[in-house]
Amino acid sequence: MGEPLMSRFTTLSGPRETDENERSTYVQLERLLNCRSNAPARFVTPSGEEIEIPETLYLLLRHIVQLLANDEPVCISPTNKELTSQQAADLLNVSRPYLVQLLDRERIPYRRVGTHRRIRLEDILAYKRRRDEERRIGLRELTALSQQLGMYDERQEQQ
Repeated sequence: MGEPLMSRFTTLSGPRETDENERSTYVQLERLLNCRSNAPARFVTPSGEEIEIPETLYLLLRHIVQLLANDEPVCISPTNKELTSQQAADLLNVSRPYLVQLLDRERIPYRRVGTHRRIRLEDILAYKRRRDEERRIGLRELTALSQQLGMYDERQEQQ
């Protein structure tokens, strides 16, 4: 039957190819999860046993299925997990030396274990959210400035 589902997802680190049957199942699941009634969601085991699932778990499942339906990578990990500097750099898509600069400038909290740095996943994700928001703000400001200076040509946008 292949490797267990959880080990596939907990170790998934990048985009992967999804076969068409699997993709079709994800798309169908996504559709079903998005047209939910007010009734509580229920989980049914292969043996037929049923249990009501909490709303937060339902929303998490729906989000995971949406990502998988769009061939996005999924990683499930506790937020208090600690990463090496290389793992943190990979997650941020930056070089390890650049990450070390961020750590030394106290942009991201970390602790030392001997000579090694350990960074909490939660802190890396918080930094990533802040960085992404700063980028969005900068892009909006740059777009507004370009429009004010007449550098934004609508004809080019339509092409």
